[in-house]
Amino acid sequence: MAQTFERIANDLQPKLHRCARAPQRIVEFEKAGRSFFGVKACAVDHDINDLSWGKGSDFILDFGIHMVGYLSFHLDYVGQNMDAPCRLRLTFGESPLDVTMDMNNVNTWISTAWLPDEVINIDICPQTISLPRRYSFRYLRVQIIDTSPKFKVSFSNVRCESVSAVSQGHQIDAVEFPDPLLQDIDHVCISTLRDCMQTVFEDGPRRDRRLWIGDLRLQALANYSTFRDLDLVKRCLFQFAAVRREDGSLPACIFENPTLTASTDYIADYDALFAAIVYDYVEASGDMETGLLLWETVLDCPKRLLSNLNSTSYVFEAERSKHHIFLDWAKGLDKSAGAHGVLLYCLKVTNKLAVRLNKQPPYNELILKMTDAANSFLKDGIFVSGQAQQISYASAAWLVLCGALSSRNRSQSLPRHSLHTQMP
Repeated sequence: MAQTFERIANDLQPKLHRCARAPQRIVEFEKAGRSFFGVKACAVDHDINDLSWGKGSDFILDFGIHMVGYLSFHLDYVGQNMDAPCRLRLTFGESPLDVTMDMNNVNTWISTAWLPDEVINIDICPQTISLPRRYSFRYLRVQIIDTSPKFKVSFSNVRCESVSAVSQGHQIDAVEFPDPLLQDIDHVCISTLRDCMQTVFEDGPRRDRRLWIGDLRLQALANYSTFRDLDLVKRCLFQFAAVRREDGSLPACIFENPTLTASTDYIADYDALFAAIVYDYVEASGDMETGLLLWETVLDCPKRLLSNLNSTSYVFEAERSKHHIFLDWAKGLDKSAGAHGVLLYCLKVTNKLAVRLNKQPPYNELILKMTDAANSFLKDGIFVSGQAQQISYASAAWLVLCGALSSRNRSQSLPRHSLHTQMP
């Protein structure tokens, strides 16, 4: 089935929409204490076509909106002769800090190869430069590292060809908010989702650029209420199913290129959540055929988490297996209560999917036992986890989402959590 699933996914590969955009203005950033980033943009009253730059000079272009795409520009020289190459540093900024802070000697556990800057050398001008890499940015800082005393350089026809599986003109039924701030947040969220929708739902178009199960679940849900690109979700589902391991487990993320490949990251709660993504897709699309094709994959998804259940109490115990459970980035997080909620949530959606597909729900008895066992995580009306009875948002969120407790218990437990601001 792996080859069949991969072929289905390949047939659904979208043709990316392209839209060229020019920079709106040249800007300089000045300190602004009350600004979120501590700086504010001030427009420079010059047209880029009228200016030239020599060694040590730089400027910042503002494209006006966030884009994901490919940069090109025309470069010429001004002077006697171009007797040396021109060396440029191009820095692509999603925020003002990207183009105002020095990226040299950055200390990070993430590969510095992800830093959004390029150094290029141009030997001959005039020439149109088209950079092969895709970038995610609003601001472009151009630094002229070196030329020679005999010439400067000029820029014209600067363009970014933005790309997305969703066209710029795609019409959606946007929600109207009475609060302008909420309206702006919603607009940015929708634009961000569009930027992440490439040949897959990327977890982020600037760094990583991979398809992750955890991200896909949330992106697909947002997509159903906005762009409704059902084929892109379907493609991603079959890509995961195509790289299922012999034990039935799914990788947390996959690589598209050079060939479809499973990553070495296996996360038990992500694996289980694949069932929820399939159910949500079938509900949104009515595509029963896909649900049936993926049913066996769905049945395998919760097996890693199921190995953590106490066979007597049916309470989830995170330490019972070596399977990696993510749940949240918080350090020191006890994951037993939250993972109990995740597993119960996924078993319930698997049963609901079974009903939609006219199959026998496989987890009726186990759901009843786990629902009853969830009460062990309640103490004095507050969700706790582990021997230390840790209080966390992750525990509360998933135990509510899975519907393990009565509506009265849910409503009583959540507000009290908001007082624990230091918890993970």
